[in-house]
Amino acid sequence: MFMCTHAQVIHRRAGLSYDTNETALKDAFSQHGDVIAVKVICHPTTGKSKGFGFVTFSSEDEAAAAVQKMNGA
Repeated sequence: MFMCTHAQVIHRRAGLSYDTNETALKDAFSQHGDVIAVKVICHPTTGKSKGFGFVTFSSEDEAAAAVQKMNGA
């Protein structure tokens, strides 16, 4: 899912390992584009990942290319 705001593209990534943290998510996606920010959604009490997060890219083209590469296409 892509949402464009102020020339940035936010990609929602579901199906993450519950051990995924923001550093690992950024490292994985930075190989395929200019990542501005990442956010892994965590349970408020346990602090464990809920299995999804958001990656913000600097452009729609980079986001689309990263998603294509990460999905194995």
